Amino acid sequence: MTSKTRRARKRAIALAGGASVPQPPSGRDRTHTNQPKDDARMTAMTARERMTGHTGKDALDPALGTDMGRCIVALCQGDERATLLGAWQAMSAAHRNYRMLYIGQTGDPQGAAIGFIPERMETDPSLRVDIRTHDERVAAAKSGWAAWQARIAALPWPQMKWAIRAGLEGFMGEATLWRDQAPTIQGRVAVDALRRLTVDKPAK
Repeated sequence: MTSKTRRARKRAIALAGGASVPQPPSGRDRTHTNQPKDDARMTAMTARERMTGHTGKDALDPALGTDMGRCIVALCQGDERATLLGAWQAMSAAHRNYRMLYIGQTGDPQGAAIGFIPERMETDPSLRVDIRTHDERVAAAKSGWAAWQARIAALPWPQMKWAIRAGLEGFMGEATLWRDQAPTIQGRVAVDALRRLTVDKPAK
């Protein structure tokens, strides 16, 4: 009998009738802990692929992190896509800043992001320390969001106003702008409304 066979028998637990089962791993046996673990990034990417229809690196595009962003990517190309994504980012930032500083809530719609996909962190050398007082920041947030609200209120159709606000606040529920890997009717209306809003951008 080899030493390997003897060790195997020691690890086995005898049962009635002569049967045996392997003994659970001991504290020194780490074989069971060395199994490959699921990659959180791959899990998030799979969820993003299922939601957007994009695959691989295309699914990691930050623009696909919101329903409105997905609609813009699906319906626009080239310079128009970049312009509308920039406008949506600016509007969303103004809305969030206002909610955070003036109301004390983020205002993020539920289900806006599909899985957290970590991105490489880099410091923007153009950033400056904000030396404004809290009251000054609140006043600037109110002013910035009021400018966007004025633009939204000037849209010609109520459906456009609802679609834009649905994208910002999520008050119409999930899958309002994007469903089954494609823009909904409301999503198309929201993109058209954003096109109109970018004709004359509100002053900062």
